[in-house]
Amino acid sequence: MPYHYLQMSYYRVGDIARATTAAHTYLEANFDDEVMERNVIFYENAEGYSEDNAVSMEPNHRLSLYMKGANQYNQKNYMECVTLFEAALQAYYHAMEVCRAACQLVPRTGFKRKRSLIGIIGRSLTNLLRCRANCSEKVGYRTRLVDRDGYEGMHYHYLQFCYFQLDSLRDALSAALVYLELKPDDEIMKSNVEYYRSKLPAEENIKPRKEIKLVRQQHGERILIQKETSSTEMEVEMDDKPLGPSSVLSSAERQSSIPKTKRTKDESYYASTHNFTIDYD
Repeated sequence: MPYHYLQMSYYRVGDIARATTAAHTYLEANFDDEVMERNVIFYENAEGYSEDNAVSMEPNHRLSLYMKGANQYNQKNYMECVTLFEAALQAYYHAMEVCRAACQLVPRTGFKRKRSLIGIIGRSLTNLLRCRANCSEKVGYRTRLVDRDGYEGMHYHYLQFCYFQLDSLRDALSAALVYLELKPDDEIMKSNVEYYRSKLPAEENIKPRKEIKLVRQQHGERILIQKETSSTEMEVEMDDKPLGPSSVLSSAERQSSIPKTKRTKDESYYASTHNFTIDYD
């Protein structure tokens, strides 16, 4: 909220550059604010605006690498594209490791005073899985140009195409395979994978990149959480006195804490990456 007031204050004193920066910063945490979206569009068409102002007042290293890599892709500097996206992925997964490790320290809240050991273990595991599932939301990034829901996968989409442009088909294929693990219904990527395989020796068994292990682990954890939230949990109280049936938790109390996000507007470079095509000539 401070950036909301800040952007208006800068605008009222005629400082379009700082108003734009404050507005962009606000949108990072309030992505669906249509009023601020209109403000940004206004600033972009105002006298005194510069593309250099379209940045955050709280810069994020991971996002910076991502955006620089996307710019190099737009300029067809594919070697730089690869370098920057590889660095962006390294920063992303490092942040994921830190976040997931911190989940081991999540306080065991919500326990009743007298509860079965199995119930305590089950609740502890559920809390751990939910915390880890939230890491992709915390570490991922979302702006007008980046959709958090596809942030991780788009690294691999850019990489597979930039590697292809550098005639590094093995690296392109291994990146494409990770992307398909994240977005298994992407028909364009399925076609790309078929193309890469057709150009490589049949006996070569190219595997996904090493990050696939964490990707699959996260997928498995999400499935476990979904199963937990779709079933009712009956808890047996331990007491000297006879007890009636324990209350059944409502589904609302067990809902996953992963927010849903809307698909962002297509931006020039973002739309282009969703329409990758390969020249088969």
